[in-house]
Amino acid sequence: MRLLACLLLLWAVPAHAFVPVQVIEAEGKTAWLAEETSVPAFEIRLRFTNSGSAFDPKEKLGLAWLAGAMLEEGTTEHDAQAFARALEEKAISLNVSVGEEDIIVHLKSLSAERETAIALMRELLSKPALNTERLREVKQRMQAIRQRQQESPYYHASQLWWRTAYGDHPYSWPTLGTEESVANLTAEDLKAFYQRHVTQANMTISAAGDISASQLRDFLQQLRALPLADRFTATDIPAPQWQASTDHASHAMDVPQSVIQFGGPGISRDDPDFYAAFVFNQIVGGSSLTSILGEEVRKKKGYTYGINTDLQQLGETAYWIGQYATQAATAEASLDVVRQTLQHVAAGITDAQMQQAKDYLTGSFPLQLDSNAGLIAYLDSMQRYELGPDYLDKRNAYIRAVDMAAVNRVAKRLLSDKGLLYVVAGQQARDE
Repeated sequence: MRLLACLLLLWAVPAHAFVPVQVIEAEGKTAWLAEETSVPAFEIRLRFTNSGSAFDPKEKLGLAWLAGAMLEEGTTEHDAQAFARALEEKAISLNVSVGEEDIIVHLKSLSAERETAIALMRELLSKPALNTERLREVKQRMQAIRQRQQESPYYHASQLWWRTAYGDHPYSWPTLGTEESVANLTAEDLKAFYQRHVTQANMTISAAGDISASQLRDFLQQLRALPLADRFTATDIPAPQWQASTDHASHAMDVPQSVIQFGGPGISRDDPDFYAAFVFNQIVGGSSLTSILGEEVRKKKGYTYGINTDLQQLGETAYWIGQYATQAATAEASLDVVRQTLQHVAAGITDAQMQQAKDYLTGSFPLQLDSNAGLIAYLDSMQRYELGPDYLDKRNAYIRAVDMAAVNRVAKRLLSDKGLLYVVAGQQARDE
């Protein structure tokens, strides 16, 4: 009981206790900062928007992923091994990740190594080596990953859902390209990619932890001095349109577990019903331990160890998606339970279910901000979706304002308007 009381006190931290968000400007650049000095460490995240795999030319699939990977393969001043040693000796983490939309460069460091860490980040961005031997090795690594993907029911379920739901759209193209497309990529392709996509103009900056406003201004000035282009022209990607002509698709695989993915058109961040959808998602599948789907599919039937749903958005396209794995013998039976449960949910949510979800979402929020990683993730999202620097103070009020009418309206939108698409990767024998 004492532990529970302590947790409740933590969850009850008032909004004004959140770390204030500062908007820092220097040299015509802007960064968002959540300064928190209790731990002598900091993080900086650079997001290069509209530069991910969906923006690859169709004849150069895999270019963005290869470009991101090559940024970690040394510079003109340090080869790959020397660069890795320089990071390791100072316990610095410097990673590049590539998604469908963006490229992210993320730095983590102890405060005592701030100057070294920032210098290495500048070097990574401005002086990629593009060593021919390393390029060949990264291409081989991409091929090995593609081969592993072909053995993964999770990969096939995701690909099948996207292709069936949205057709041949760039968001459904393979992030790692194909063996042929990657083989044809050259160092010149990578140089052109960096010049076009890794620029001052499409970069957003977030920082959290033990770094001050003045130190972040110095960083902005250093960034401004990098030889990165000042202009950025995004490739025009049409918004994908829902075009699933069936409610079920499958990909046969001889694996012991089947992976089921289901979902449909969602609700975007700028939709007036977004926070109602956020509460609805928590009720239905936000947690395998407390959600309706978790109760019916996991606890009562024992068909899976975990089932979750989430609201996602790519560009202007929002979708609601769920996923779980189950034994091949119970795949069809579990699908029946999911369908029946969601049909029941579409009929309406109870007051108790709504209140439990709202209490959890608001009460657990401070715990999401108790680390630099949590803070910087929110700062990044707040910039990406133009939520405003005071969002942390307002977020819980948005959730508390959700009423029953809005949640039930959202339930009908997400579950009834266009139906849901269910896909299975694996075997589908019915449990007997």
